[in-house]
Amino acid sequence: MAKILSILLLCSLVLGCSAKQTDTTPARVSSEAGLRDSQQNLLSDPGQDQASYRRYAIMGFPRFPAVSEEQLDIVVLKNVGYVCGFSKKLQIPMWTCYRLGEEKLEYERSGEWSADPRLADIPLDEDSYVGSGKQRGHMAPAYGMMTRYGTIAMIESFSMANACPMEPRLNQGIWATSENHVARNKRRWANSKTEVWVVCGPLFEPDLPILADGVAVPRHFFKVLIRDPLNQKFDPEQAQSLAFLFPAEGAGEDQTLEDFIVPIDRIEASGIDIMPLLDARLEEKLERNSAEKRWGTAVWESE
Repeated sequence: MAKILSILLLCSLVLGCSAKQTDTTPARVSSEAGLRDSQQNLLSDPGQDQASYRRYAIMGFPRFPAVSEEQLDIVVLKNVGYVCGFSKKLQIPMWTCYRLGEEKLEYERSGEWSADPRLADIPLDEDSYVGSGKQRGHMAPAYGMMTRYGTIAMIESFSMANACPMEPRLNQGIWATSENHVARNKRRWANSKTEVWVVCGPLFEPDLPILADGVAVPRHFFKVLIRDPLNQKFDPEQAQSLAFLFPAEGAGEDQTLEDFIVPIDRIEASGIDIMPLLDARLEEKLERNSAEKRWGTAVWESE
């Protein structure tokens, strides 16, 4: 399976599915028409074309406007079901974007972690983290990739470019719970009537601990959800959001997913621009539409 993943990812590289993240930020938008026009103007950047925004990140790929390229050295890696901004400096994805809708396929897990051939110039491979006590935590979840995009997408989710070192309590606990609420539970948010765009990753913080093999260990992880209530008729004026910030150690015994809801501004205070295509007015409106009650109280149940 590792050989299959390497072949698939090598094909992605040959087809030009990776690109440097540049400093040229697209114009911000203030309407649905503006969003569409801005997407059209992105075709000159192979990492930020129109189809990618609709498929992966309706509000644009995240940016770090106040962080120098040398600090992160980000490359944009496209895959069937997700796209990520991978830091070759820290050897972890700094952001991952994906879109989930109706569950179309049965889940049959078949994958094993493997080095990404597009990152052949860094030492990250399937043996990284060994002996560190950390687990390889999926950013784009295997279940969501398989049931929405198929086997190849799930295999690609086991690329080391899609992993961050996580404490087992976080990876198997509240992080998995957040994934299930989006994609897996009976009353999941991503379903036949509603699409959900997800932006997640480690919080960029100074002086992160570094493992022996050079991989940075995040202290916090974020997850931002953007819901399209009109389903495939996306209107920024009507979009709804929900944001979470998780500590690396995971949740306490009495904590639930609701305890980790935060304003998007708190995440962006770390230096990341989660939604670079939105102007300030729409971004503020999206934040006002983030109240958990808008997502339905019943979905917080763990079934």
